[in-house]
Amino acid sequence: KEAGWFENISEQMQIIISASFNLENFSEGETIFKEGHTSKEMYIIVRGNVTGNSNGKQLNFYKPGDIIGYDSFLSNNKISETTETLSPVVALRIDHSAMRKLISKHKELKIKFQAKVAKYQTS
Repeated sequence: KEAGWFENISEQMQIIISASFNLENFSEGETIFKEGHTSKEMYIIVRGNVTGNSNGKQLNFYKPGDIIGYDSFLSNNKISETTETLSPVVALRIDHSAMRKLISKHKELKIKFQAKVAKYQTS
């Protein structure tokens, strides 16, 4: 619930979702994604802050509820920024195959995920 993704979703569905994600802890200054690489994982920030940088310039600032790595996760594009933690970070990680299974079985989650990703693509 802290990540904001599970609002208006039944407790039973939250249990199903949580079984698909892994909780990850990162120290301050740790790199999560490196620009130019690809990834089959994405993260939802639960606690802490992350910066997205490219060529020494800050492009994005991520806070709890934000997702990182979704573009490479969805399309296999190269990651366009290096993401580094600005504080200790707790994040939910899911890999591509687990997400695919989850949204294929639960259409309401597919709709919520698509809406959340669309929000990031337009911002």
